[in-house]
Amino acid sequence: MIGAVLAAGTSGGADFATATRPAWWIITGCALLVLVLGAVTTGPWAHATALRTARALEPSPAAAPSAPPASPPGQAPGHRTDGGLPPAPGPAPAG
Repeated sequence: MIGAVLAAGTSGGADFATATRPAWWIITGCALLVLVLGAVTTGPWAHATALRTARALEPSPAAAPSAPPASPPGQAPGHRTDGGLPPAPGPAPAG
């Protein structure tokens, strides 16, 4: 976009330095837009919005998952006896 502004400015016979002035104003406007967006998205309003969203996404106590079943005596919690692999294919059932 800046190149198009420069090309349009120089096509009318203006020198390059004069043709860059509109491009600098475009760059300045974009920088100000980024500054405003940064202030809005990190300010108190954004913080309050994030807190409201976090509260809305938290599961209710009734919907909380129950505790995993207890391990058998002598076995470490979370121990898997299948090695974590899917069951091996066996013979086809008779039928």
